[in-house]
Amino acid sequence: MRAFTLPFSILFAVAWLLLALVSCPAPPEETPASAPAAWAGEESETGAEANSENPKSVSALQDDPGDSEPVADATPSEPAIPQEAQASNPNPHLEPPSEPETEPKPELELADTAENIAETVEPPAQGVDFVVDFGQSGATVAPALLTSVNDFPNADPGCWEAYRQVLQPEPGSLARIWIRYTMSRFADRHIKAGLAAAKAGLDVYVCAVGAPEHYAGPNDAGAQAFGKAPRSPEDWAATVARDVSRMRQRGVPVRYIEIWNEPDLPRQWHGSDREFAQFFARAGRHLKELLPEVNIGGPGMANNYGGGRRLFEDILDACQRLNFEPDFLSFHDYLGYPTDQHALGLPTSLAEEATQRGFAEPELILSEWNITLPRPVAPELDDHRAGAYFVSMTTALAYTKVKASIFFQLQDGAWEAKRDYAGESVGIFTLRGGPKPVLVAMQMCKDAASFPMVAVERRQAPWNLSLLATREGERGYLLISNAFGEAEHRVHKMAMNRGIDPQVYKGSEPRIRKFLAGRLDYEGLGLPASDRPVWEEARASVLEDRRERQRRSRPVRLHWRQAPDRITGVWLLDKDHGRAMSRPDFARLFESMGPGLHDRVVESTMEELRKGGTSETDLQKVERVLRKRDRQAARQLRADLAGRAEALYRQYHKRLSSETPVRLAKHAASAPWPLAADAWDAYLQRQERELVLNLAPFSAMLVELQWEAETETPADDD
Repeated sequence: MRAFTLPFSILFAVAWLLLALVSCPAPPEETPASAPAAWAGEESETGAEANSENPKSVSALQDDPGDSEPVADATPSEPAIPQEAQASNPNPHLEPPSEPETEPKPELELADTAENIAETVEPPAQGVDFVVDFGQSGATVAPALLTSVNDFPNADPGCWEAYRQVLQPEPGSLARIWIRYTMSRFADRHIKAGLAAAKAGLDVYVCAVGAPEHYAGPNDAGAQAFGKAPRSPEDWAATVARDVSRMRQRGVPVRYIEIWNEPDLPRQWHGSDREFAQFFARAGRHLKELLPEVNIGGPGMANNYGGGRRLFEDILDACQRLNFEPDFLSFHDYLGYPTDQHALGLPTSLAEEATQRGFAEPELILSEWNITLPRPVAPELDDHRAGAYFVSMTTALAYTKVKASIFFQLQDGAWEAKRDYAGESVGIFTLRGGPKPVLVAMQMCKDAASFPMVAVERRQAPWNLSLLATREGERGYLLISNAFGEAEHRVHKMAMNRGIDPQVYKGSEPRIRKFLAGRLDYEGLGLPASDRPVWEEARASVLEDRRERQRRSRPVRLHWRQAPDRITGVWLLDKDHGRAMSRPDFARLFESMGPGLHDRVVESTMEELRKGGTSETDLQKVERVLRKRDRQAARQLRADLAGRAEALYRQYHKRLSSETPVRLAKHAASAPWPLAADAWDAYLQRQERELVLNLAPFSAMLVELQWEAETETPADDD
């Protein structure tokens, strides 16, 4: 069944309510650091088993992911002397990309909302949040969920090297390399980015968007031309196949080609949905003919619900008519909670759209996501909130049909960021290669996923909580997070995913506001009884979000089977743990790295030339070429001097661009922060069959577990 798009008037109502809840908050709930002696609603082992058919139950017993091809080792070549890039850009070979779009946010009505504010709702008596069965092991977490990343390409080689050394990505992880034909010609830098990703251990996932015939340059005109349809789907496919073949001939392990990017947004596709579906099917069919060994799919949909879901349906219908079976379907997620894909079952229902049309179940790929985008600044991108969000998204996706999750992106973009750690861009690394808390979160996820998953059943846990449990033999992990998204967008997703008909709700907005605020029963709405479950769920979600955000510390109660014998380690990511720049020793190291990369390379080049006896007159000419990007001055250099200067610049650029991010990423402050054993009692309390973890909003905790080795009882002598 197709979902209907909600009118903005209803979205206004939801957003209006949330503004009221935020503008007049109730006093925060005080939660004791230690666990209470007795828990209300405690369930026995028998009771837990009786509820094993709970619809929120999560099964970890999935098929093992297949091994992917090994990645060839390759080293990217060094950049030439830059002459045209802006001085503020640490990578002189960039054109500014267009800002990734997301679905427009509903506007807020700035009206007097006092009479519609819901009263504070006390949390219910707490029972078990999760049941963990360490006796039921299943599949391992797919590597592509843990260490896959986008690159425009704009990342310095050093960031790739730091990524490789710290995370050690396993085969199957993906690097999404963009080819944006309306802004840039396919060039050597795309190949270099692919080789850098390959050296880091990742396979390459090419995102091809825009038509070469509409090229307008690395500017706003080029970005605006993204949505112009190619004149011929087959010619477009032939161009992409030619460029991908060039990458593969140079040793880039391209395994996926994504057709387009966010065509469900008007800026990214100027035609109708049916026109895009026809283009996708024809281009995909021709790409598969030209590159049968590469996975072909897409289209990097902005949303996999609502309008995005309808476009997926049109695409699959067109593919069915034209005899093209996509290898994968891809989509993005920037709105709502990080657990929404799991909570709303969106991947499962999308896969069913394909199988209902007679296709084999396609691989599902979340090809772009982050906690938010800077507009123009979002401080959470650079602090613990993005880290906790990463843990929550990744642990939730582990229990879905999504096989790859490609984080956006590796390094901050110089087109939007001018400072480090200022919330101005979306990278794992800053402009100067400083690691953010997201890198800590990725290490926590990778550690937890080093063992097979075990069965986790969600009981009373709200969806701001997410848990991954793993075990192999005598060792295991718990990884749990408490992270939020935008509640109004979560309601938006819920309603659109459930097929709400907007025509039914015209004129009902005031009553809907009162209902969501808890001041009107559903009967008072005068709306279809069949829609009641949707709106009851929406109201519960809004009130639950408010209640959970108020809690300074959220006790999470786990009931476990085959409990471990001891806890051997605890690592924490929150506002006080996991932000490297809060450590004085790291901050001093970061500041000691000196000016920007380009300036440091120039200084090293000049010093080497000076040691080699270059005259002061020639040194001044070379420095002008390097610092001012002066083409006229470059033409006045002697050929031997220009060649020597260029070779030195290449040498120092390679060395210094790799050195800075690696040194920073391997600092102890960039790793998960361990808690001293004498501090554990403030964060977790163990009982006989239970563990209580205290989590602040936007925090994540990794707990290492150990079991005693089983020993055989010697047989009695007769």
